[in-house]
Amino acid sequence: MIDLPDKFKLDMESKVFDLTPLVIIDDRIRLSTKKIFVEEHFDPLIKKIGSINQSIDVKKKSFKISSVNLNLYNIDYSESPSNKTFSEKLFNPSVINKKVEIYYKSQSAESLGDCLKVYSGFVKDIKESTDSLTIRV
Repeated sequence: MIDLPDKFKLDMESKVFDLTPLVIIDDRIRLSTKKIFVEEHFDPLIKKIGSINQSIDVKKKSFKISSVNLNLYNIDYSESPSNKTFSEKLFNPSVINKKVEIYYKSQSAESLGDCLKVYSGFVKDIKESTDSLTIRV
């Protein structure tokens, strides 16, 4: 059984709730689908997060979690204009093989402890186009 944070549980029991994905890459890059502050600023660079699937094979006693694709906007989004794209931030220093954590924030969450952690993995591949990035975790 999954232990839900208290605020998350209360929010899910209400009639109206709002879940926002939060992604942390290498403990230094914080992303979301909208500009948000939860202990630190999360930049609104996420276009789409792929589905997260898991399976258990009872006979083989194995547990499998699928990879997740993060589709991101490859634009300059920062407090001070730097004329650098987001991909330059990903490679200076490189995030390949760095830790990625995915959380879901409910409407009353004020810290990461109030959010539901749904995935933890490592950056395996990055594909870049003119205005978008796909990160495989």
